[in-house]
Amino acid sequence: MLRGSRTTTLRITLLALATFGVVGLTRAQLAQAPAAAPMPSGWNWAPFLDAVQAAPKSHRVLIDNERVRVLEVVVQPGQKEPIHTHQWPSVMYVTNPAPLRYYSAALVSGKWVEKSDDSTPPANPPNPNRPRPPQYLEPEGPHAVENMGATPFRALRVEIKTP
Repeated sequence: MLRGSRTTTLRITLLALATFGVVGLTRAQLAQAPAAAPMPSGWNWAPFLDAVQAAPKSHRVLIDNERVRVLEVVVQPGQKEPIHTHQWPSVMYVTNPAPLRYYSAALVSGKWVEKSDDSTPPANPPNPNRPRPPQYLEPEGPHAVENMGATPFRALRVEIKTP
């Protein structure tokens, strides 16, 4: 759980409210959202691969409790994250898009092997003046992301631990 002054707590609360307000989700809509899926029973990845532990330079915890964990995700230009996982389903809201290259990773003979589709260039970011809708994501196994652009990629990721 994030510790700090009342000012810090107020700032985080206002950030969360502003984020959901910007994406147009009302309290009633959030209440009607389907319950989160339980954590997959087949989750086989070690806790040290969790995004916050494995890639702390790009994942900062804003809120962490028994129901959700809110991460600020920042990938600097030219930065490639270390291999990491996300064990819970989540909603990601991109606040500053940038072209990213996604690498899936697999453990082969005790070593990580990364795979990227280099045949296509990274997608151009959408117009920053037009907000992107939030994206629902299933739990993600080992992967890494590389920022191919000239500006930082920034997003809020709300990981849903329990219904």
